[in-house]
Amino acid sequence: MPYLMPQGPISVKQSVLVRSQNQAVVSQNPTDYVSPGSAIAAGLDPTVVNAAWAQALSKYQAQQDAVAAGIAPTVITQYWQASRAYVIAPPKPSLFTPTNLLIGGGLLFGLYHLRGGKARA
Repeated sequence: MPYLMPQGPISVKQSVLVRSQNQAVVSQNPTDYVSPGSAIAAGLDPTVVNAAWAQALSKYQAQQDAVAAGIAPTVITQYWQASRAYVIAPPKPSLFTPTNLLIGGGLLFGLYHLRGGKARA
């Protein structure tokens, strides 16, 4: 079907519409594409694409959450293991919490006084 230019004066809005229909906008953000393959096919660097998709998957706790969000299962399977590198592990509890230090100090203080408040000579 041939493209026909509208007759008469063209408004700015119509001009922008005609231009946007004739020019494809290529995003530089890999996650703007439907899949990593389509981002690579659009000319983006494969290394950047793979890293961006793995990082984007890291926000999901489980693969089912990513599927529910609309990400293709094949993409999840391909990038899930790499995405775990971007997950921040919860901090391990420390032995030296303020509560534990108070309890330890209290125990030492109690032992000191049980011995009669005298230090060894």
